[in-house]
Amino acid sequence: MGSPLPTSYSPFSISSLLSSISRFLRGSLLGKLLLAMIFGILVPLLGLGIFLTRTGEEAIKATVLQDHRQIAQRAAGEIEAFLQEPLSVLETTAGMMANLGGSTWQRQAALVALSLERPIFKEISLVDTTGGEIVTSDPAQPLRNRSQDEAFLQGIKGRVYLSEMHLAGGRLPTMTVSVPVKEVGTVQGVLIAQLDARGIWDLIDRIKIGQTGSVSVFSKKGFWVAHPDKGQILMDRAQQAQSILKIMPKGLEVREVIAEEAGGNIWAAAPVANSNWVVMTSQSEAEALDMARKMKGQHRLFLILGLILSILIGWGIAYSVSRPIQSLSQATKRISQGDFTELPQTRRQDEIGELNLSFNRMAVSLRDTLAGLQAARDFSERVVENIPAGLIVLSRDIRVQRTNQALLKIIGAKSSKEVAGKDITEILGSEEGLMDLIEKSLKGRPSQTQEMKAQTLDGREIEAVVTGAPFFGPSRQIEGLLLLVQD
Repeated sequence: MGSPLPTSYSPFSISSLLSSISRFLRGSLLGKLLLAMIFGILVPLLGLGIFLTRTGEEAIKATVLQDHRQIAQRAAGEIEAFLQEPLSVLETTAGMMANLGGSTWQRQAALVALSLERPIFKEISLVDTTGGEIVTSDPAQPLRNRSQDEAFLQGIKGRVYLSEMHLAGGRLPTMTVSVPVKEVGTVQGVLIAQLDARGIWDLIDRIKIGQTGSVSVFSKKGFWVAHPDKGQILMDRAQQAQSILKIMPKGLEVREVIAEEAGGNIWAAAPVANSNWVVMTSQSEAEALDMARKMKGQHRLFLILGLILSILIGWGIAYSVSRPIQSLSQATKRISQGDFTELPQTRRQDEIGELNLSFNRMAVSLRDTLAGLQAARDFSERVVENIPAGLIVLSRDIRVQRTNQALLKIIGAKSSKEVAGKDITEILGSEEGLMDLIEKSLKGRPSQTQEMKAQTLDGREIEAVVTGAPFFGPSRQIEGLLLLVQD
């Protein structure tokens, strides 16, 4: 069986990874350019994207609320117009009833004609000041006493009356309206009519708001006047009030057009003028703000793609800047080791290309200079090696720094390594004349010559003529001695 898969990463490996990333970002030009790009471009871009996403979402939500507000307000206006028209017709008819005086058949004919011309009037009755019906739009119907009807009681006081909606036979929406019949400013009777309110239901049913949205009308007394689901209207008043309050968490009293988001729904409400009714729109928040969510998702996608694209472009720019500089850095290391064989090449025409070209010119110039110095050094070496007398270069502490072949032959040494770094007394002895010559030369006196005897490294004793002279550095300070030894 195979070994079990690890359930977590080692903290040491994560720490090493983070440490490597940190060193890369802090220790390389490419890393620093990437850091500058991240904090200078990507972070502001990310912040701007988040801000625009939230702003767009809020703008869409505000637009949705405004749309609901306008729908509710427009529906309220249409319902007001629907109610106002029959009231205006009745007021005109009431004036005509007063002008017809006591002519019963003319009054009845006028009411019958009105009910036929305007089907919204299901029944029209002219009632005298005692509440008794004088004539109706239905001649076959017996006359009734309306003295206890609210419509009569309000009309006889000179008021225009509009009842709440109620369901008449066959569950049809019906309303009762009344207007006073005045003659010379005195109420002479009341004109009472039953209105067919199905037009309000039709108006509400025609308004569509998405798949989950609806428009309804409720009374401030706590029951539905119109609703897409007619079953809501058939419920008892207590159930209807609870149904309304689920959507209207702030209560039934609506004095102005409002639109809010609450309880997972977007809703708006607008009061119907001259009535106790309120038009309400409702739509699930999920559907209403679906566009905002889609836009948010698209913004996130575009933001992610933009960030990825920005990173790739930024990486490319950073690499294009850092790569030639790294090439120059590597070339500098090779040149510091004396390798001029491979110089950095580029086709760039910008400042980095100019830098590369200048670097190559400098490298070629340095190579030529070093070649000249090497040639001069080689020439000096050949001159030194071809001097017939032995040559010794001493430091200020009289240690051997340089010799030539003639000297090695005189003292019997096989190579310069045998004498390099040794005290001159170990090679030529410490005869008084030699030491006096060295002392005078170190004091800056001109060349001194001294005859002396010396013991060679191979045990021979020789007589030699030694000439010494100081040599000076750039600051005119004595840096050492030159000794010529002739056997």
